[in-house]
Amino acid sequence: MSNLRSTRPKKTNQTSLQDPQAAPRFILVVDADTVFVRPQSFEDDGRIIIDYIGSIHQPYVDLATVLIREMEPLPVSTTCHHILVDSTILQEMKNRIESRHDKKWFEAIQSLMDNREASSFSEYATYGLFVAHNFGADISFRHWRNFSSSKNLRDPDRRVQRTLRPSNWFLTVSFHSWMQKSH
Repeated sequence: MSNLRSTRPKKTNQTSLQDPQAAPRFILVVDADTVFVRPQSFEDDGRIIIDYIGSIHQPYVDLATVLIREMEPLPVSTTCHHILVDSTILQEMKNRIESRHDKKWFEAIQSLMDNREASSFSEYATYGLFVAHNFGADISFRHWRNFSSSKNLRDPDRRVQRTLRPSNWFLTVSFHSWMQKSH
């Protein structure tokens, strides 16, 4: 973990994400609708910081606990629009899923998804659960401090403008088009 501080984000391509040998050790995954509005660190004294939110989407928890097995759900959710992924831990998680389900990791996920549920799987929740239970000493949890807006960047409302003030508490803003009312 000592090389976490010196690791700089690198551009990746599809090939490097498929080949663990070619991938960078740490990958910052960010939802396309999320913007960082404050400087952030994703490491604290050599430990990876994983953001959390207090509300839980139960279908994510149900699928993750069945997928990984033998793990109690977390009291919080790590589905927070961004996460720093350690590619060696990710590979270990995928290997464990494959050995426990006797199929490729993505096939195991697909076979467990509830197609009646609009949103039954979260890679953030699954990875967060796996890391918390297997590498708890190597991580720190932090509240995500996200502001969720249904407005877009071209037409920000006053609440978004207040969020961007330097004195504000928020670290990220997410512009959720799915929250917008249909006309």
